[in-house]
Amino acid sequence: MKALLTALIAAIEAGAIALAGLVLIAVPVLLMWWIEFGLAAEPEAIASTVASTWFLGHLSPLDFVIPPETALGFGLAPQALRVTLSFVPLGITLLTVLLALRAGRRFAARGGAGIAGVIGGAAGFAVAAWVIEWLGSPALGWSDWAGILVAALCFALGGAAGFVWGAASREHFWWRAALRAVLQRSGGLRDTLPGFTADVMRSVGALLAALIGLGAFAFAIALVAGYVQTITLSEAMQLDILGIVLMFVLNILLLPTACIWAIAWLSGVGFSIGAGTSVSPFETLLGPIPALPVFGALPAGWGLAAVLAPLLIVLAGVLVGAGLGDGLLRRHRAGIAAAVIPLAAGALVVAAMVLLAFIAGGSMGPGRLRETGPDPLLAGAVIGIEVAVGMALGIIARKVDGGRLRERFRRDDDRGLEPEPAMMGPAPIPSTVFTPTPTPAPNRETAPTPTPASDPESTPTPTPLPAAPLAEAETVPLAPLRRGGVPEGGSRADGGSTAPVSADPPPLAPDADADDIVRAYAWDGEQQTTEPAPERKGRDWPWRRRDG
Repeated sequence: MKALLTALIAAIEAGAIALAGLVLIAVPVLLMWWIEFGLAAEPEAIASTVASTWFLGHLSPLDFVIPPETALGFGLAPQALRVTLSFVPLGITLLTVLLALRAGRRFAARGGAGIAGVIGGAAGFAVAAWVIEWLGSPALGWSDWAGILVAALCFALGGAAGFVWGAASREHFWWRAALRAVLQRSGGLRDTLPGFTADVMRSVGALLAALIGLGAFAFAIALVAGYVQTITLSEAMQLDILGIVLMFVLNILLLPTACIWAIAWLSGVGFSIGAGTSVSPFETLLGPIPALPVFGALPAGWGLAAVLAPLLIVLAGVLVGAGLGDGLLRRHRAGIAAAVIPLAAGALVVAAMVLLAFIAGGSMGPGRLRETGPDPLLAGAVIGIEVAVGMALGIIARKVDGGRLRERFRRDDDRGLEPEPAMMGPAPIPSTVFTPTPTPAPNRETAPTPTPASDPESTPTPTPLPAAPLAEAETVPLAPLRRGGVPEGGSRADGGSTAPVSADPPPLAPDADADDIVRAYAWDGEQQTTEPAPERKGRDWPWRRRDG
């Protein structure tokens, strides 16, 4: 009962989606019938126009006859022409697919019964397409049932993709069972296959998003650069307010097609608008084309700078690889992350771009206009190779340790530089340093016992220390300074001369105590007085010498 109710709700929603696309087409056509023709045209012709445009937007080609008068107005021979129109306004197709994708993800929240929603939605859209065909009598290029089936297939593919996406994110039981069945047959890849598949699909999504964004940006730049030509084509048509609105709506519906053409142009393959024409970065060769304002944005060739256009596609792959590189290198070996994943993602991008290039082309009119759009196989293959190479380069660049390279370059630079005198460092340390033997501090309670002068063994003797290691760089010994910063044998700031000061301390008497030794080795370089310090009043701080 739950599955049946889900299917019924999905069928009603699919009918509403089909009606939304039909209203989007019918409103401007009815306005033209009312304002331009004063309701003078046949209602059947208006209904046929609306239904035909709706089926054309759902990938069904149209087949109709151009009368001799209309053919003469197009500059053709004054005779009736049979025309096949398969140039799809992808804006209508995109609207249906996106709404179906949203509905499929919502039905996935119902669990296993959500698959009934996908089936019911496809059935409801097929019924809506049959009603539109029965009321409008479109000029389909193939049988009526084929047009209904293709329209229902557009909705079913979008709904199924949304349902699988939602089921995978919610881990439905049938999804887990399918994964277990695949893993049981994968052999040695059982542990790495799920993560590998997830990373490949994530890379494909990022690459397609980067390509679409780059194509949209390139088309916007071309539209700004060709603004004058676009306005000229619009004014040449001499449209009134209603005609301008209708032309604007038509150009909006052609925006997805223009985006795909821009991607093909950036890849270097380009596209054609009629047999024998070519629009690419390397050359632009055109003949008579329809006077659509959007064609005013067709760019000219770049000459020698044409190689920069494919590099933009490669750069998009590099950015994707650099953005995903850290995660890929953590979860996989470096060889798999840098070679296998970009290769698999590039193969899926090839399939996606072949499909997009196929539906973005077709017949635009009679004669030479039967061939328009990019070559699907060539454009898909070239774009896939470019993004795969770029992604591999991005992952490799992410693997390189930039900090280690900078440290290596800095070390090489330091080796090539000679030390400057201003950065010599301290003066060399003498090879032998004499340090007096420390004497225990006197106790506050008892006075220190003086050492008899007649006992020479009790006199502290300096202990030699091993020579300290010199600095690695070459140094220049500095002249010893006396008190006040005056070098040996120099002069004072006040003009007076100073006698040379010896670096060695003066000889000590055998009965010298520890204080005399400290004063002899003071940094002042001058003989300190041995007179006893005067008696101080007040508190005796610990660091003050206390006379015994």
